[in-house]
Amino acid sequence: MGLGKMSYEDALGCADRLKQNSDDLRLHLVDLKREMESLDEVLKSRGANQVSETYTAIDSDMEKSPDKINEFNLYIRDAVASYRAADEQLKQEGK
Repeated sequence: MGLGKMSYEDALGCADRLKQNSDDLRLHLVDLKREMESLDEVLKSRGANQVSETYTAIDSDMEKSPDKINEFNLYIRDAVASYRAADEQLKQEGK
């Protein structure tokens, strides 16, 4: 059985990729934050201030993204576990 047209293994593979993307995004965001902090130390102009202010305004939203992606990974894993358990119960009842 599976989740619609997707097998359980395919769904778990998707969850694995989401987890990896979440981890990768988190690392990229750390790098971006480090770069922005180093720019703040070097660039002193109205344009640089505008870039810094814009980054600061969206930073907290960006930091939440990896967690949101990982939440969906966990949801997929929970759904697969629930569906597998239901399938197994149906098989047992059908015997």
